[in-house]
Amino acid sequence: MKKLLPFVLMTIFLAGCKSSEKLLQQGDYDQAINKSFKKVVSNPSDSKQISILRKSLKLANQQDLDAIKQLQNDGNPASEPIIYKHYLSLDQRQNLIQRLPDQVLRHIGFKHTDFNSAISHSKKAAALYYHNEAVNLLETHDIYNARKAYYLLQSEASLTPGAPGLSEMIKEARDAGTIHVIFEVQNSSGQEIPPAITEKLYQMNPNVIDRNWTLFDTYPVKNRSYQYFVKLDINMIQVSPQQINRNTFEEKKKIADGWQYVLDRRGNVKKDSAGNDIKIPKYKIIRCQVTQVTLVQESSVISTIGIYNNATGRPVKVQNMQSHFVFNYRYGKARGNLKALDKQSLEMVSRGPMPFPDYPQLLIENLRVLKEKTEYFLRTNRNLFQ
Repeated sequence: MKKLLPFVLMTIFLAGCKSSEKLLQQGDYDQAINKSFKKVVSNPSDSKQISILRKSLKLANQQDLDAIKQLQNDGNPASEPIIYKHYLSLDQRQNLIQRLPDQVLRHIGFKHTDFNSAISHSKKAAALYYHNEAVNLLETHDIYNARKAYYLLQSEASLTPGAPGLSEMIKEARDAGTIHVIFEVQNSSGQEIPPAITEKLYQMNPNVIDRNWTLFDTYPVKNRSYQYFVKLDINMIQVSPQQINRNTFEEKKKIADGWQYVLDRRGNVKKDSAGNDIKIPKYKIIRCQVTQVTLVQESSVISTIGIYNNATGRPVKVQNMQSHFVFNYRYGKARGNLKALDKQSLEMVSRGPMPFPDYPQLLIENLRVLKEKTEYFLRTNRNLFQ
């Protein structure tokens, strides 16, 4: 893409550098009109640009009128939106030219044409074509045809917003074209999981798993058909015994403890060059004994997650999934001078004891991880919902 960018920019630049005369010769009539229009606005006496404008306008209009005539003669309803666009082009081109001074309009032989009736008629015909095509597609009861119908009805709505019953049809097409997936959790572990905790598994982020034509429901919606169901089966819940480990160690530190005189061999206080007594710092060793207490408990939830075709019950994809949570808490008890402790030990002894988590707390932590893994599984396998 980066390699193409300079080429694209150069192409745009060269197109902008083309003269209105060159654009006219190449049959790019509307671009020629736009370019000569700007020059004539700046200089209404520029006879060359006025001539180019007159020729380009005539040819562009004739091109649209010929196309309209051909399409009308073909009698194909699918041509109605194209006919409507041609009439819009004629009208927009005329609205641009009308902004020129009167003397320029006389030079190019401009005559106003009322396109309102033709635009209104072709607009209604285009909207009717979109509507009828959408109805026919919806009657096939095919999910992909329903998506085509949805886009056709959106096109109809852009032409006739607020048409009676249109919003309901758009909703119907949207629903018929959407793959609906129901999510369920099953507990096969033989151990109790409180409903309030299971509920957390259903609270998935829809932005993570939903996409344009796929919609997940965690609870069945009345009168809605589901093409797939996703089942998270909790097979086993494992909780290890509570472990309490103790480790005692000592930390020491050398700290300043006042000062003392420096003595010579005879026990007299030494003097410096100024005759003052020489003093040096005095140190002492302080100690603190720490008993580190570590609480450890592990838990895991072993499960299976699968995507199943709801019509046949056959699995599309099934894989094992496991969550693991370790409760690891440390605190300490100190005996001695706390100033001997380093920052980490001091922080540890400042913490008090904590009870082991109970069974529901362990489940909550495990199911939080399990929910994240479930969302990842669904997000990375969205292409399987077809």
